Amino acid sequence: MTALLRPDGTATPSRSTTEKVIHDFYSDLFDSHVHLPPRHLQQDGYVVPSVLPSEIRHAISSVKKRT
Repeated sequence: MTALLRPDGTATPSRSTTEKVIHDFYSDLFDSHVHLPPRHLQQDGYVVPSVLPSEIRHAISSVKKRT
């Protein structure tokens, strides 16, 4: 039987313990421990021009033709 090692170095004796070790590992891996400060964007008065749906369709079709 394959066993996983716990963070303290001991082997997991059962399936349920192995599942808990795996759950804890991935929870810690994907949990955000880094707290970033909020990002403040400068307001420079730039207005994003509107884009027509036909322009988007044209851009997508021209990219598809090149591949």
